[in-house]
Amino acid sequence: MRLTMKEQFLCSHMDGTRTLDEIGRGFEERFRMKITPANLEAFVRTLADEQLLDLHTGPRIVRPIEKLKPVPGNADVLFRFLAKWFSWVYGWIGWSLGVGTGTLAVVLLAVHGPLIWRYLANVDLLLRGLAAPGVSSWPRCGEAARS
Repeated sequence: MRLTMKEQFLCSHMDGTRTLDEIGRGFEERFRMKITPANLEAFVRTLADEQLLDLHTGPRIVRPIEKLKPVPGNADVLFRFLAKWFSWVYGWIGWSLGVGTGTLAVVLLAVHGPLIWRYLANVDLLLRGLAAPGVSSWPRCGEAARS
């Protein structure tokens, strides 16, 4: 539901501390136009029908995030468990594994790059079964050294 500037003004003043008359007077001062009590009550009814009011503590705009239901169970226990068992990822071990994996990837691309690019250039043909002559499938173990 999109609100106009006037509707946003009305919603921002529905904080449970002001009466509809006070909100109407504030609206008249701000926009230099009078809003009838019937129009104001109709607007409040529309918000209530859309379930955008919290009527238990007085009229208050409910943001969509507040409509979400909490996850059953205690999520804090789960997050503490995950933090305990995966804290190594953020320490020197995780950093070392990241650097080692990155280095290994660079070395493999440097050593086998031409072979990889040769087959990647034909991957669309391979997928359609229209491979170029001499390129019928991915190489089997040991074939890369012979080509």
